[in-house]
Amino acid sequence: MRGLYFDGSTYLLSSISILLSHSFSIGLWLYVTASGDILEKQTRLILSSSGVTAIMEDPTQATASRALSSGTTLSDWNYLSVTFAY
Repeated sequence: MRGLYFDGSTYLLSSISILLSHSFSIGLWLYVTASGDILEKQTRLILSSSGVTAIMEDPTQATASRALSSGTTLSDWNYLSVTFAY
């Protein structure tokens, strides 16, 4: 009863901000056919075939930035799971 789930034929398009908890996870099964960005929310959250970059902000607008490198295999299924805790 929590989270967003997509089955490959759906997506989320929102004109309002999506507020996430101070701790959240993203888990994706991906069939990667080319290098590049997979999921992007402005410059705040970028999941790409080479890693994850996130800029998190607390209610006082203090920010923390992290980058994590990961490798994906082209033309194969890859599981990407990242947990954020601010």
